[in-house]
Amino acid sequence: MGRSIFPQLSLRVAPLNQVKPLNSKIKMMRSWTLKEEQILHKYYLKERTKGIRKRMPYRSKGSIHAKAYRMGMIVANYDRPSSFKRWSTRELKILEQFYPIEGVACVKRLPRLKGLKRSKAAVIAKAKELGLKTQPLWSSEEDAVLQQYYQSEGPDCYKRVPNRSKKATQQRANLLGLAAEKNPPWCEEEIDILKSHSSLSLEALQTLLPDRSKSAIENKRKLSYACGELTFTRQKQKWSEEEDAIVRQYYPTEGGKCDKYMPNRSRVAIRQRARFLGVCLTEKSDWSEGEEAIMRQYYLSEGPDCYERLPKRSRAAVQNRAVHLGLTVQNRLWSEKEIDILNKNFDLEIEELQTLLPGRTINAISKKLRKRSEAYGDLTPSKPKNCWSEEEDAILRQYYPIEGSKCEKRLPNRSRIAVERRAKHVGLVVLKSIRSKIPP
Repeated sequence: MGRSIFPQLSLRVAPLNQVKPLNSKIKMMRSWTLKEEQILHKYYLKERTKGIRKRMPYRSKGSIHAKAYRMGMIVANYDRPSSFKRWSTRELKILEQFYPIEGVACVKRLPRLKGLKRSKAAVIAKAKELGLKTQPLWSSEEDAVLQQYYQSEGPDCYKRVPNRSKKATQQRANLLGLAAEKNPPWCEEEIDILKSHSSLSLEALQTLLPDRSKSAIENKRKLSYACGELTFTRQKQKWSEEEDAIVRQYYPTEGGKCDKYMPNRSRVAIRQRARFLGVCLTEKSDWSEGEEAIMRQYYLSEGPDCYERLPKRSRAAVQNRAVHLGLTVQNRLWSEKEIDILNKNFDLEIEELQTLLPGRTINAISKKLRKRSEAYGDLTPSKPKNCWSEEEDAILRQYYPIEGSKCEKRLPNRSRIAVERRAKHVGLVVLKSIRSKIPP
């Protein structure tokens, strides 16, 4: 009976002296000595937390920052520059002027320094140092103003109290048990005025409805539109006799493009007016012999741009007629003379270049300039290639296997990509033992 049921299990209790804590890495906090405080006071503003950490590696960043904060050396976040900690005279003036009136909300008035801004806690701490206080308690005169005007004007009566904001008046009114009068419901007369003058602006409607504010009129208008009580109708602008004359004169030849003569009319409106007046587009006239002669003379040299010589023809019409006549612009290669002219005068405008290159169109010249700019990186096609010299190749063979593409620093006129391409062309490779050490 004296034997245990589990003979294999045996509990061993260690003495209290040998018991280890759960986290053996926990260390006791060391108090700061005078020497450490002197080092902190001398070097913190210059070296910041990282520099102090090098001088005292046994101290953590948090402990250094906390000690500096207790010594009054910083107020804001320790990652920010020291120039940001010191309050400028401009900030102090803003704080003295607006903190008693606005309180912490004056943070928005403080300027940004290096993309950073003061926090609310920093503003409160600085205000305590300067002895600034927020607005005083409400006086009996201010309460009398609220009791007199709040029911009729609501929170807008804050304008009658000079140093109080709108939120402050609302909060004070709630404490005094004041409530603004609710707007009376809209009567039928007001709704009829709103329906009959729905196209007017809010200011004009407010003159017709003096007892309603702009916000009330706007909200009622939105609700009436949503419910279908109002339908938005614009006041139609009547056509004048001058506009009708323009439609009769230009619509048969130009169609809807005659809107350039009437800036207040759209093409759809012009077409509808033309139908109402019975004005129709004239049928497309056949090509005359003179027009075809102009096409044969200038199409091969100017291409579709010769439509400017035919006032009644569009660019698409000129292209279709050229196909019908069998005129095709052959994409002939650029000669060396043309390329030299283009390289020497690439700063000129395309129209001036066309006078120097009579056999080329504007589109052809612009395409050629674009291709040259893509190839050379700028509009200097005549720029000769910067060939690699023997000295550069010698530097590349000496340092590329060791430094890789970093040897571009030894070649001031060469980029990293150029160095890699030249090394590949010459057949150089970075050594395997060094390749892992070179950053990408």
